[in-house]
Amino acid sequence: MVLFVAGCAAAQTDNGIGKSGVGFNCKLRLSAWYNNFDWITPSMQFALYGARVFNYSFKVGCSPTAVHQSFCDLMFDYGCVLVSAAGNGTSGTYCNGGPQPGNNGYVYPASYNHVISVSGVDQYYQHYPTIGGNSYTHNDKVDICAPAYSVLSLGPSNTYIPSSGTSFSSPYVAGVAALILSVNPCLNGDQVLDIIQQTAFDIYPYQTNSPVSLAGLLGAGLVDAGAAVAYAQTASYPQFIMGSPDFVQAAFKLMLFMHLLIQFIRGTLQVARSFLSTLILLTIMDMQQ
Repeated sequence: MVLFVAGCAAAQTDNGIGKSGVGFNCKLRLSAWYNNFDWITPSMQFALYGARVFNYSFKVGCSPTAVHQSFCDLMFDYGCVLVSAAGNGTSGTYCNGGPQPGNNGYVYPASYNHVISVSGVDQYYQHYPTIGGNSYTHNDKVDICAPAYSVLSLGPSNTYIPSSGTSFSSPYVAGVAALILSVNPCLNGDQVLDIIQQTAFDIYPYQTNSPVSLAGLLGAGLVDAGAAVAYAQTASYPQFIMGSPDFVQAAFKLMLFMHLLIQFIRGTLQVARSFLSTLILLTIMDMQQ
C-alpha cells in the first residue's frame, strides 16, 4: 500500500507515463513503520530532517491518548502539517459510533487536534456512490474530502491498479498541502487547512444518494489543488512564530528517546515472557517424567 499511497501524493508528472501525483516536484520520504507508538518515531526523525507535510493512511485506534495529542501539538509547533485518513466507515476500517447509519466514530490519528482529517467521494462528488449503499467515515471531525473510489495509482512491477478508501484520499490532500507550502512556506498547519477549506468545491448539493443528511459531516467539501495554490500565493496571515527550534528539537529528541526506550522494554519483556513460558513448560514436562 505504501507505493500506492506515494503515487497519489507525488508520482512524477509531465513524463507521459502512467499516474500523475498531486505534489508536483515535491520531495518524498516513505515509511511503512507504524504500530501504535511506532508511527511517531519516524515522524519525529523525518521532521528533524526537514520534512513539513506528513500523511498517515492508517488507523491507530478509536480513542485518543494524551501522548499522541502531545506529539501532534509538538509537530504543529515545529511547523509541520499532519494529514490523515478519516476512516472507511461501512466499507472497511472504522470506529463505532458517530452519525448513523454506519460506523462513523472518530478514527485516530485523523481526529486529533492539528491533524487534517480527510474523507472521500467518487467522480460524481457523491459520498455514497450508490443509493443508500456503503460510504466512508463522515463526522464533525472531517475537514475536507478527496477522491476515494476507484483511485488509480502505482502497483507492483511497474503496473497501475485501482483501489478505494480514504487511505488514498489523504495523500491527495497531503500533496496539496505540500504545493501550498512550496509557494508560501511561512504558513502553519492551521493556515494551510484554512486555505484548503476556503478554496474547496461545495459537494453538499450532490449528495442525492445519501439516506441521511450529511450537512457539516464532510468538512468544507472537495479539495481543489489549483484554487488552493492560487489563493496561497497571495494569502496574508499573521506571521507564524515557530516554537524555539532548540527547544522543539530537544523535545523531539526526548520523546524519540522515550519511545525507543519503551519499544526496547516491550521487546525485553516479550523475550522474558517467552523464556519464562518455555522454562515453565520444561519444568512441567520434567515433573511428568
